Amino acid sequence: MRVLQKYLMIEILQAVLFVLLAFLALFAFVDLTGEVQQVGRGTYRLQHAMLYVALGLPGRVYELVPVAALIGTIYALAMLAARSEFTIMRVSGLSTWLAVTMLIKIGLGLTLLTFVFGELLAPLSTRMAERIKLETQDRAVPNLFRSGLWTKDVIKNDKGEAQGTRFLNVQENRSDGSLHDIKIYEFDLQFRLQTLVQAKSARFQGKNAWMLNQVSETRFLNAQPGRGSSLVESFQQAIAEQGTLVSTHQLPTKALNSEVTPHTISVLFADPER
Repeated sequence: MRVLQKYLMIEILQAVLFVLLAFLALFAFVDLTGEVQQVGRGTYRLQHAMLYVALGLPGRVYELVPVAALIGTIYALAMLAARSEFTIMRVSGLSTWLAVTMLIKIGLGLTLLTFVFGELLAPLSTRMAERIKLETQDRAVPNLFRSGLWTKDVIKNDKGEAQGTRFLNVQENRSDGSLHDIKIYEFDLQFRLQTLVQAKSARFQGKNAWMLNQVSETRFLNAQPGRGSSLVESFQQAIAEQGTLVSTHQLPTKALNSEVTPHTISVLFADPER
């Protein structure tokens, strides 16, 4: 039965591979037709378009393997039946359960192949393809929202204890990893706004450190009413001590320690469907 298993596997895999290559050629042609319209933007040329389409093929394999496996298996079994080979196999002692077991083994192999392409190769190749397009067309990552990219961070002290919450808003994430037009809203543990930081650009320095450039920092005073005093009285006392409830400072640079890294933001380069 080992010889029969090997023969059946070869016949089915050849048919599946043929169908898969036919589908890939068709989808690659359609994708390349769409990419040709963007050739000429920046330094994006035909070779870049072909490379972009080629890097998208692992994702296509992930999508097409189930269909190719179905069509290829049906075609291979139909050809075996048309040549009376399947009848000879049954006469030689091939039971229905043994035939199903052989098909299950082949199906498990195709499942493993689909897993490798879908979970390992496709995300990596998709990010590489999008990065090539961004770098050659010299454009920023398209934002998912009109207000830009939003992400949440936790403000921690030197001991690693949470001191508040930080929300980051980025309008432009360029292909070189730099961020532009940034707004950072910092809240305390009671979600009272403490600081608003606006920066023209930011670059990652490593070890969760960012360097902000052309910074405008606005601090808000949140007065706490003491025992026996009202909130108005607390604000009046705070103004008398500090002169204002809002203070703004202009800084050429500012260091920012954040759990948000370029790796976190790089999820924009991957298609969530893949």
